[in-house]
Amino acid sequence: MTAEMLKDVRPNIVNLTRFSERPGTAAAGLENKLHGRTIKARSREFTELCQKISLELNKSLVGSVHKVLTTERNIGQYENTTLARTDEYRPVVIDEVLSLGEYYKVKIASVTEAYLRGKIN
Repeated sequence: MTAEMLKDVRPNIVNLTRFSERPGTAAAGLENKLHGRTIKARSREFTELCQKISLELNKSLVGSVHKVLTTERNIGQYENTTLARTDEYRPVVIDEVLSLGEYYKVKIASVTEAYLRGKIN
């Protein structure tokens, strides 16, 4: 049912956390508990489904123009870059060093399942 809900709703961001029982809950008292391998397999299935959905949604944005707010510089392994966020909080990596806390218009040039890559428009 969870996979079908994800396919119907098609969220861009999902916080997936593997099940773990908590003392005092109904789940803690269940007799037929799932094996750890089953829990891990389901988590992997949902992660892959969410990445696929996110990539499809992001691909639909290639060529579009968005107002973004710059928030960080030199993200991860990407030197001389700036991270910005759209109004929907989607991360956009820009291959320029820009002032932080400023709004810019960017055109989405390429995407991954995790972020967009934009150029100042």
